[in-house]
Amino acid sequence: MSQYQPSRFWERTHAAVENQNVIDGFAIRSAGGGASGDEARYLYKLRRRALGLALRKAKAPRSNNSSVNVFEFGCGSGYWLTQLPTLLGCVGFSYTGADISPTAIRRLQAHYLNSAFVCIADNGQAWAQVESGAPFNLTLAIDVLYRITDDAVWRDTLRRLVQLTSPEGFFIFSVYGFAQVQEHAKKRHVKHRPLQMCLDELDQFDMSVVAVMPKFYFFNRIKYGSWKHHSRLVSAIWSIADRCPVVMHLLYMLDSQIIRVVRPMNPRCKARFFVCRRLEGTVDQPNELA
Repeated sequence: MSQYQPSRFWERTHAAVENQNVIDGFAIRSAGGGASGDEARYLYKLRRRALGLALRKAKAPRSNNSSVNVFEFGCGSGYWLTQLPTLLGCVGFSYTGADISPTAIRRLQAHYLNSAFVCIADNGQAWAQVESGAPFNLTLAIDVLYRITDDAVWRDTLRRLVQLTSPEGFFIFSVYGFAQVQEHAKKRHVKHRPLQMCLDELDQFDMSVVAVMPKFYFFNRIKYGSWKHHSRLVSAIWSIADRCPVVMHLLYMLDSQIIRVVRPMNPRCKARFFVCRRLEGTVDQPNELA
């Protein structure tokens, strides 16, 4: 088995994405999940709904002014860039995206002329370019931190993301909450670290989690979870859903309501959004991005 090389892997993967999928923002199915195009779209819709709920739960960030400054690490095919106007409640915001794939950056830059994009290389020059646009009111790292398999790079990246966020800003990331390190022989580009490991790193920078929101319930627990979370009935429903858009839609509607009421740290909800702020910046009243 050849050694995993992140730059080569993600460049090859992004280059295989059709241009139309990039325009739609749906990126790489192997990264976004889904056994079919329909399922992949529902997974993205659930992510979008969960992130909106997380932002409202954290009382941030909704703003009508045009000074919202956003940085997204792992911008991929630009899905979250297309969703930000709705999520932030504003149209005029500044956006900087960074990704490891030159193809992904080139495509996004050609399509979104008013935004900035940086190809993150294995040196400080690219990060210096990002830092020139800091501080950011909102820093995003969605479905990307667990794709950094080198622990030293992971810690350095997390440190940089926190430092790029303004004192009054919000840092949002998503991870899978496993108790132990999870690595997959067939998925060398994935390394799930214990959630506490990430929280300990954030604590060094006085960052506090102010909101937690599950992304999925059925969509990650039953179909993609461990065998103990399956049942004959649910397995039968999923086998139908994969072939029937109506059943898939009904499952989506059910999932989108369950995440509103289930305990955020329910062990059956592995994938979650975490909204963080600096301890001294946490307040009890609604906040507006400066």
